[in-house]
Amino acid sequence: MTATAAPAAIPVQAGERVWYVDRAGKVAFVRALTEADSFCDGLAAARTDAWGYLAGGGEWQIEPQFDDAHAFSEGAAAVAVDGRWGFIDPRGQPTAAPQFAALHRLCEGVAPAAIDGRWGFVSRDGTFAIAPRYDDAFGFCHGVARVVRGQRTGFVDRSGAEVVGWFEDAGDFADGLAPVRIGDGWGFADRSGRLAIGAAWREAHPLCEGLAAVHGDHGWGFVAADGRPAIAPAHLGVQRFSEGRAGFQAGDGGGWGFLGRDGRVAIEPRYAMVVPFRGGVAVVWDGDGVCVIDRTGKVVFRPPAAVD
Repeated sequence: MTATAAPAAIPVQAGERVWYVDRAGKVAFVRALTEADSFCDGLAAARTDAWGYLAGGGEWQIEPQFDDAHAFSEGAAAVAVDGRWGFIDPRGQPTAAPQFAALHRLCEGVAPAAIDGRWGFVSRDGTFAIAPRYDDAFGFCHGVARVVRGQRTGFVDRSGAEVVGWFEDAGDFADGLAPVRIGDGWGFADRSGRLAIGAAWREAHPLCEGLAAVHGDHGWGFVAADGRPAIAPAHLGVQRFSEGRAGFQAGDGGGWGFLGRDGRVAIEPRYAMVVPFRGGVAVVWDGDGVCVIDRTGKVVFRPPAAVD
């Protein structure tokens, strides 16, 4: 077992054991854990009685000692101690002392942070790059970040300038567009704040792999970046596209399966729950419990605890 085996693998949990599995179903390692995340920047947040971080071979790189922990990003991870959040580096050394009521991952050099009931953005040393003056804030994406003031959602750039405009609600930018709510409808705005796709939907999510999930009168479907319908809104629920597959729940209230980009069923809706594909595999729950499937729906791994 090598130190680099696990970062390409995904965690599969059954009871209080977690298997890290690659796309072929090969187990990199298994550990007794109450919770575990995927590898990011070579480390995976995991919990026994407390949170720590695993290295690629399954050994503790940073011993369990935190009340809560987020994934590493841009060389730092947000961790909680005694109800306050700060940052640590991959050696477990603090880069920002625990001082925030809430702290998210670093994205594009800064992270949303809350202090004294207000949200702003901090760098990895804990200094505010954008002063805490909002009711909520989300991570930067393509040079802008969502912020909330009262009942309105807007955007700021890295200088802290408020850009794009203010809306009843909004999602992240992708491919130059962000889903926004105007009145009772959702559409898509460009970086100038202009409505590029009319507010014709009950709900809309950000573009992913060129397609955005939208909720119409008859269910969920997808539109392309130019507003053209791509997959008819006929499903009870959908997930974002990932590696050419999107989870969907059949309109009759049945199970979950996966759609292809052409809207055809790629994997039949026979699961109680599904997770988006990553590295060619997806974690799903069927009648026998949790398992891992490939792009064809073939089971490549099932934890022994989930086998009758």
